[in-house]
Amino acid sequence: VEEDDTTDTAETPKYTITYDAAGHGTAPEAKTVEEGYKLTEADLPALTADGFDFGGWKFNEKIVAAGEEVVSDMTLIAAWTEWGTVATPTFSVAAGEVDKGTKVKITCTTEGAVIYYTTDGTEPTAGSTKYESEIEITPPMTIKAFAVKSGLKNSGVASAEYKVKLYTVTFDANGHGTA
Repeated sequence: VEEDDTTDTAETPKYTITYDAAGHGTAPEAKTVEEGYKLTEADLPALTADGFDFGGWKFNEKIVAAGEEVVSDMTLIAAWTEWGTVATPTFSVAAGEVDKGTKVKITCTTEGAVIYYTTDGTEPTAGSTKYESEIEITPPMTIKAFAVKSGLKNSGVASAEYKVKLYTVTFDANGHGTA
């Protein structure tokens, strides 16, 4: 009686899933799976990146979902949608020499945006003074302002340097003594 020494040596194919964050966020580590593996929610983690909304993972230009079967090596590429940008604030008075007490209004054309500003020439942040009313120019100052709104990228920084006009007053005694 002869014994059958043959054994099935065919291995189940293995595929590699790699991730590409498409320039934003940090991509997960690659993983190897066996043929027939179905993607899970854990295989498709959401990413975050400032100024962008994460839209899922694409393979062959199509968003993939949990439950899809892996039938080849695949590189999943993050799909991003860039947020719009808040309009840069503007000043009601042009930079330059102004009369002492001139009031400057800061506006932003993006509805619902919040403006933050400084008057000492430093770059404003969300921790700077929140704009609520006109700024009176008494000493010379440089106003810098930017605007923010949830769901949009922050605006650029607007800047205006104001100097208070100096006036020279002369007196004329009109021929009667000295002035």
